[in-house]
Amino acid sequence: MIESAIGTTVPANPIFFEGLGIDGDDCVELMKNLAIKYEIDMTDYQPLDYQATEYEISTSWFGEVKLDRRLKTFDLEHLISVINRKKWYSPR
Repeated sequence: MIESAIGTTVPANPIFFEGLGIDGDDCVELMKNLAIKYEIDMTDYQPLDYQATEYEISTSWFGEVKLDRRLKTFDLEHLISVINRKKWYSPR
C-alpha cells in the first residue's frame, strides 16, 4: 500500500508516474511530498478490496494500489489546479 503523509491510502496512476520516470520508493516519496507541499486532501482516495479483472489491472493498478473509480482521479490536471489555487509558482 502507498500511504500519504497524513496516513490515508492514496491512488497511484501508472501514466502519471511513468511520465515522471519514477517507481517504487520514489513513487511513495513523491506522493508524501505532494500531500504536504500542496495540501492535497488524500481522504478522497482509497483502495478496493476485490479481485480486479485483467483490464482493470492494466488500467487501474500501480504499486498494488487500486483507485476507487467512484472517487475523483488523481492526475496531472488535478495537481495543477491545486497548485494554482495555492498560488504557488516554480522559481524557474
